[in-house]
Amino acid sequence: MNPNNCSGIDEFLKWDQYRLMTSPYFMSNNHRKEYIICVFMTDSFTSSTSVDGSEEHLVETLMSQVDDEAITTIIGLQKKSLAQFEKTNEMLTNCCVLSASRLEKARKDLAENRQLILEMKSDLESIFRRIRTFKQNYITKYGDVYKHFEQQYRDEEKDE
Repeated sequence: MNPNNCSGIDEFLKWDQYRLMTSPYFMSNNHRKEYIICVFMTDSFTSSTSVDGSEEHLVETLMSQVDDEAITTIIGLQKKSLAQFEKTNEMLTNCCVLSASRLEKARKDLAENRQLILEMKSDLESIFRRIRTFKQNYITKYGDVYKHFEQQYRDEEKDE
């Protein structure tokens, strides 16, 4: 078949279908779906442009173009994809459950650690309060000794 010998749109479309069916691109299993879509689009275009325009002609043309082996292959691929999607969905559900349990454990640990930090803070505040009280009592009782040691401490800081 040659596209230059086609006298009308119908013959050109038949040549185009012949070209698709015999191309190496079509022969691979991955591209049969595209062929069926192309045939449907081509036949619907032919049907809408033809003079008789009957729906029966469209159905007959489609049925003659659809290969049972191609349909079986497509259905098999769809079932395989569905099984993979179900497996993926189950894996994602398990991941979600695992993440939720880990999140709950992390929340519990965070609450415990927060409580521990608050207790440590109150303990440190109590210790520093006692140190301030002790320091004030020391200054009151031994003011001259405190001034002497405070002066030495300041001198050491300047040297560093």
